[in-house]
Amino acid sequence: MNLVTDRSITLSFALILPDEAFLYYSQGMYDTYVNAVLSEQALDGNSLMTAYLDLNEKLDETGIEYESYLQNMGRQLFYTIASSYITLYLAIVFLVVANTIVGVQFLMSQQKTGRRYQTLIRLGATYETLCQSARKQITWFMGLPVLVAAVSSLFGVRALFTGILSSRTRGTVSEMLLVSVAMILLFCVIEYIYMRVVKRSSDRYLLTLMQPQREE
Repeated sequence: MNLVTDRSITLSFALILPDEAFLYYSQGMYDTYVNAVLSEQALDGNSLMTAYLDLNEKLDETGIEYESYLQNMGRQLFYTIASSYITLYLAIVFLVVANTIVGVQFLMSQQKTGRRYQTLIRLGATYETLCQSARKQITWFMGLPVLVAAVSSLFGVRALFTGILSSRTRGTVSEMLLVSVAMILLFCVIEYIYMRVVKRSSDRYLLTLMQPQREE
């Protein structure tokens, strides 16, 4: 038995009571909602927007609280766009913070092991050799988590789309996956830029170690 006529509404829990029990438990504090549909006569010779505007003017005069389909759709669209912007903003903030922490952590650990680099320099290691070794460490230190995250994201996004989308919209999963792959590639490009910045900082630090220091 369908308790509502709107197919977009799904009831997760419903309790059917006799009128006496309902009035006893509600104590007269309840709301009644009525779903109305425009007749074909209201649409004759008018567009859908014009028909809605005319109906809204008549309902405003009666003082009845109502919500049209367009108002509902506009509110849901606003919520969707607002949540998308907030999600993107938080994702960018967390991405910047995470990359900064990882880069600073590696540079700090490199400075703590400065004596080892100085020992290698005294043994005859060149500046190019030290930079090449440090760059490989940075590539593994930052690249391996990015690679694992990118591969797992592909499977996670596909499982998410196939799990939450309806059977009618599952045909567009391939198009959505293309957009997801583009975003993952953009994420990898950003990570590569951060890796380049950290490598340059590491090269500058190693250059300071190549300068001869006076021993006392």
